[in-house]
Amino acid sequence: MELYIFGTDEDEISGEWVRLPAIEVKIPAGPLTVCLLDNGGYRFEGIAEKTDRSRLPALNRMALILRSLSEDEQTTLEAMLECESSISIRMVERLLSLLPQATLFVGATDDEALGRYHMEHKLHIVLPRQIAAHFDYQGYGAAVRERNPGIFTSTGFLMYGL
Repeated sequence: MELYIFGTDEDEISGEWVRLPAIEVKIPAGPLTVCLLDNGGYRFEGIAEKTDRSRLPALNRMALILRSLSEDEQTTLEAMLECESSISIRMVERLLSLLPQATLFVGATDDEALGRYHMEHKLHIVLPRQIAAHFDYQGYGAAVRERNPGIFTSTGFLMYGL
């Protein structure tokens, strides 16, 4: 994920897109729009908003943080973004501050998968096939979810402080 900034003239792009972080002289004159892109393509609808030069230091810091994220951290951030009803650049900043407290159980998209994931990856228990066939992974996953408030996303079960 990367932040870009570009000049806007009556809601139309005017000039080149500049990848942040950038020095002030590279930023186009006039009204500006900042947007979040994923792998060079516009992916997150609604994350493009007007801004001004006074936000450039904060946007540059945010761009550096985004650029330094590991693949796992990017996946977790995308899951966090999926949970938000309205997304803005300030919301991304807030979520980045919560990222260290977030845990994503990748692949655990329902109670049964959460139960299996928790047992195998957190408790490091692999039940023999004969026992696993009778174990209530769904019930166990529901109990894990009740003890660890979070939300199911398309990527997995996400827990983070609000």
